[in-house]
Amino acid sequence: MGQAMELVLTGRVFKTQDAPSGLFNYIVPEDQVVPKALEIAREIVANTSAMSVALSRLALIRNFSVSPEEAHLAESRIIHFMSTGPDSKEGLMSFLEKRAPDFKLDPYKDLPPFFPWWKQTRTDSKL
Repeated sequence: MGQAMELVLTGRVFKTQDAPSGLFNYIVPEDQVVPKALEIAREIVANTSAMSVALSRLALIRNFSVSPEEAHLAESRIIHFMSTGPDSKEGLMSFLEKRAPDFKLDPYKDLPPFFPWWKQTRTDSKL
């Protein structure tokens, strides 16, 4: 967080080779940016349930600024939901049967009943 804060607040511009350690996951030539992004996206799609990706992403983003206890409670609910659902069984069966998984949960339709687990902030106009 300290490094991110410094980079955002200073607006520092630097060459790739001068970037702070850990700032980028990958450094690739310009013509390889999209192919690398697609490679990572394909790996995610091939190996992970869309619901798992959606909930994990939101947990990482939302739980970054809460207490460890609050994050643990939210993450425990997510783990329970995912481990007792159809995508968990499909993931296990596809592994045992040595085949690609066919996950069914749709993060646009099948969100858990506790979603969202954070307090929503209203941003509509009060005028």
